[in-house]
Amino acid sequence: MWSALRRKSWTGFAGGLGIGLVLGLGMLLGAWATHDGQTPQLILPQNLQATATHGSENFAIATGRVSEDTEGIFFLEFLTGELTCSVIYPRTGNFGAQFRTNVTRDLGAQRRRNPNYIMVTGESMVSTGNVGAIRPSPCVVYVVDTNSGGFACYRVPWNRQLANSGQPQQGAIRLINKGVASKLGAQRVGSPDRKKKKQ
Repeated sequence: MWSALRRKSWTGFAGGLGIGLVLGLGMLLGAWATHDGQTPQLILPQNLQATATHGSENFAIATGRVSEDTEGIFFLEFLTGELTCSVIYPRTGNFGAQFRTNVTRDLGAQRRRNPNYIMVTGESMVSTGNVGAIRPSPCVVYVVDTNSGGFACYRVPWNRQLANSGQPQQGAIRLINKGVASKLGAQRVGSPDRKKKKQ
């Protein structure tokens, strides 16, 4: 009886193994028949622009395009509210530009022991801010104060002529607009909504 059961179990195992091998061989042959001899390539849309952002308890960084041929790296220090952008010049490979501002006042943030922000980058085609050779970056930076609910949008005033000639440039990161993300946040920053409730 035990020998009959063993024969049945081995027969089932061998049959399953055989079917698996046949299917695997068929898949291998199918892949080989359709292979054109070249290494497969991942094709991405030409207009894809990669940006990145990361944060910790006291610091956040993000990247975004400041012109057609280069991007900037943005640093936000939570304790001071300092927002800085450094840019590498494509022709020299060196950091040739630096811009900065302080987000504390724009966000209605109060000096706290544990300030906390969220920072991300995006793109905007708004063309306001063109002055002479200065063109606003296509990248915009959004900063949110998670304590007050205040948020603000910034962009870099980029001078391509200085970048092309390798001359250093610096200036202020410009505020585009600001707001409050919630009614509770509006009460915290002392917005008109709060004043209306008191009347």
